[in-house]
Amino acid sequence: MILGLKVLAAGLLALIAWQDWQARSVSWPAFPLLTACLLAGRLVGEPVGVVGIQVAFNVGLLAVLLATLALYVRLRFGPGTQLRHCLGSGDVLLWLALATYLGPAGLLLFILLTSLASLLLVGLGAIRRLPGQAVLTIPLAGLQATGLLGLLAGEWLLPPSLSTTLFSAFDPAWMLTIW
Repeated sequence: MILGLKVLAAGLLALIAWQDWQARSVSWPAFPLLTACLLAGRLVGEPVGVVGIQVAFNVGLLAVLLATLALYVRLRFGPGTQLRHCLGSGDVLLWLALATYLGPAGLLLFILLTSLASLLLVGLGAIRRLPGQAVLTIPLAGLQATGLLGLLAGEWLLPPSLSTTLFSAFDPAWMLTIW
């Protein structure tokens, strides 16, 4: 990924994290800009066809994940409860941005690990209600943006041999070995 895209992506991730932690809402233009940066960064070094197949597969994977979550919420909390009461649109938009950058295994692993981290932080009391909030809301997009910023920083700053070893589960090139 070229330097300008890296800096812009890192800045957008920092903005998303900060806004979500502070107000539990994020300016919506940050998500399409982040998606464009991450996708452009992949297209610089990989064939368009391979990236297209991986992104399409990831979006389908997210559709299945969201449908499963919606069914769970409906069964768990009753037919009147909708998924939007449990998962914010910023969370879904960030997942779509992740779908353009991570491979399928990395996408699922990243969502799982950051979701578990958010549960841990809530359990430890590190996440509290904002003043004036009736219920606790979790800044999931902020946590995931922070996690992705750390993942990208490690990928960009560590030597290639160490970076490849540590982040191989998140590497979208894993699909190339199955073809």
